[in-house]
Amino acid sequence: MPNDLAIDRFLEWAFEKLERIEHLYPGSLYRYQARVHRGPERRLSDGTVVRRKDHVVELHLDNDRVRELMEETGGGRRFAARFLHAGKEGLSEVARRAAEGSIAEFVAITANTPGRFAPVARSLGYDLVELPRSLRYLTIAHIQRGVLKRYDPDSYARIPADSPELFPVEVWMSTEALLARYLR
Repeated sequence: MPNDLAIDRFLEWAFEKLERIEHLYPGSLYRYQARVHRGPERRLSDGTVVRRKDHVVELHLDNDRVRELMEETGGGRRFAARFLHAGKEGLSEVARRAAEGSIAEFVAITANTPGRFAPVARSLGYDLVELPRSLRYLTIAHIQRGVLKRYDPDSYARIPADSPELFPVEVWMSTEALLARYLR
């Protein structure tokens, strides 16, 4: 039987190549993709409106790096504190690159995250958007549950499959808010 982790890594590698997802910097929890927004219009709390065809930066977690961080910290509060710190470092790097122009101009940053990380995302300054229970987002929830099963089996065992903790939430932050909060 094939190794699930090997399959995940291959699919992640293929997705990165097809979608041109890059590492933010070596060792970062984040990978990113500069792209055109294809979804519905989003109105952010600071008044920014993200329209279809606007340029955005989409952030992705590096699942291997998250797993390594989980192993280094033993999970729990130490993991949460380091995860939050790494999130701030990543956002500071995106802000720096935006200010210097090494990332193409963009209106906002966005990501999908499991609902269990919504409080962390909010504390980092993101606006949260609840997503419909469509086939697309149910599929993303299934994939996120598989990643959780491999990287944090204890949490996987205690969280029911239909829990809102596993259903994705879309997070957004305008470029202006990013620069105000994270440019040092």
